[in-house]
Amino acid sequence: MVERSTYKYRFKVYGKVVYCGITTDLKRREQEHRRRWPKGQIEQVGRRTTHKGAWNWERQQAERHFSSASWCLRMNPQRRIRKLLRPSAASM
Repeated sequence: MVERSTYKYRFKVYGKVVYCGITTDLKRREQEHRRRWPKGQIEQVGRRTTHKGAWNWERQQAERHFSSASWCLRMNPQRRIRKLLRPSAASM
């Protein structure tokens, strides 16, 4: 049986969705978002799901609704790969 441990969520500030994503710990993720948006709150979307199912949902949400979704989802695949392969300052 596949483990359903991943939450899908939206983070809202004054009723407006400013971020959507996935996590395995809603409380921790809400605290992290509140560093940037102190007045916001997290809203769980549906039930817990598999990581693959949640990831697919997150990608669909970014493509449909958000121009300001996480950099990983906005960036085209070639640019994302170049960024990941770029040597860091610490390794130089």
